[in-house]
Amino acid sequence: MPLGIGSGGGLWCKRDDLTSPVYGGNKVRKLELLLADALERHCDVVVTAGAAGSNHVLAVAVHAARLELETHAVLTSQPWSEHAERNLRAIVRSAAGVRPVPRVAATGIAMLSLVGTLLAQGRRPYLVVPGGSSPLGVVGHVDAGWELARQIRAGVVPALSTVHVPLGSGGTAAGLALGLAAAEMNTRVVAVRVTPRAVANQGVLTALIAATARMLRAHDPTFPRCALRAASLIHIDGSQLGEGYAKETAAARSAMLLARQHDVSLETTYSAKAFASFLVAARRPVQGARLFWQTFAGKDLPGVAVLPAELASLLAHRPDTLRPESSSSSRAP
Repeated sequence: MPLGIGSGGGLWCKRDDLTSPVYGGNKVRKLELLLADALERHCDVVVTAGAAGSNHVLAVAVHAARLELETHAVLTSQPWSEHAERNLRAIVRSAAGVRPVPRVAATGIAMLSLVGTLLAQGRRPYLVVPGGSSPLGVVGHVDAGWELARQIRAGVVPALSTVHVPLGSGGTAAGLALGLAAAEMNTRVVAVRVTPRAVANQGVLTALIAATARMLRAHDPTFPRCALRAASLIHIDGSQLGEGYAKETAAARSAMLLARQHDVSLETTYSAKAFASFLVAARRPVQGARLFWQTFAGKDLPGVAVLPAELASLLAHRPDTLRPESSSSSRAP
């Protein structure tokens, strides 16, 4: 949709918050493939991980439940925000089990341990990496790149110079770049850093693009050899990270408020930082229009009334109103 910002008419928004009436956002494109694979492999439980207020974990729990798959999640700490608290409450209600870990570095071991426990119980677990950014998950955004190319060629969207997306686990940016390169588009993907450099960087994106391209060519040898070109389409913007992951910035807050005036809902961990980058870029002259890719679900889901203490403690610097409950259970009531 066009954004009524400025006088040039060259600012657009891609509404992935509308990918599902239940709970949308960019994760739906990945989960369409990942959860189908889980069913094809006759799995009965999904194991994934993320921060305490993870949009990804919540999306997995919600959409897996619709397919009668349980979700068990490993969660790590993050700074408190209203959105993170709402998400955590909804995760606890939607997931079958939640395991807190004290450090991000412990996530991988905790996930493998959880898989082992479930296997020992006779369950059939399916592992979804944080953010769903495996090659199969990334294919969902390769298709999104093709979709955008078709819309440009059909005249639904004008020729684009840039597409702005958050850079979290990297799957959205990698998939879009590969899809656009395969469709022979010259649009640059501006990946706005919201996680530390160690989590997502040019090397990580290049490797993810290459692995996804290899998988696609193994399935369809006619898929173009365009991995190097796709990697060259990505520009990482690190100007909006601020003090770190999930730490709100003034620019993100202002961007969120401005977007709300145009009926676009954002949050300050991912999407508002990407929109802040988009607004800065919009002030620079360029050939072609610019597009902001709305990755946020833009919807709050009901959650538990009171959080167990060990989960409430994952939200650092939380206000007293959180009132964690002393409990050894991490399951939803």
